[in-house]
Amino acid sequence: MKPAAALLLVAIAPLLLQTSCRTTRERAPVDPADAAPVHSSAVRAWRVVEAGAVRGWVISYREDARDPREFFAVQNELRQELGLIDAQGRAWRYRPFQAEPEHLTSSTLADGARAILGASADAKLEEVSLADFGRPR
Repeated sequence: MKPAAALLLVAIAPLLLQTSCRTTRERAPVDPADAAPVHSSAVRAWRVVEAGAVRGWVISYREDARDPREFFAVQNELRQELGLIDAQGRAWRYRPFQAEPEHLTSSTLADGARAILGASADAKLEEVSLADFGRPR
């Protein structure tokens, strides 16, 4: 390579690096006219217990509609919602600062709750009545 060409390459290389490819994605907000709230009611609840300690809660909700769907909310011991399990057993965990939840597993309700809570295979679900839901163990 000739010295002049090498000098030119050294001069423009930083400019080429600064013009690297950048990808952006825009998301439009949902039009309030298209949003249709769906009311759901809690129908069952479980306490997730591991080594004698409550690790979290699973609450089953059913939509109050003609063709209701069922889903399960998973909360930690402080009642903060951490994830969701659908009727097919697919479990997602919400992550801070992420637009979409992370899919963890497709299995049983117990396995999904363990995955969302980070509990071991020893963790068990103990059904509680909705009236007792919220009382200390």
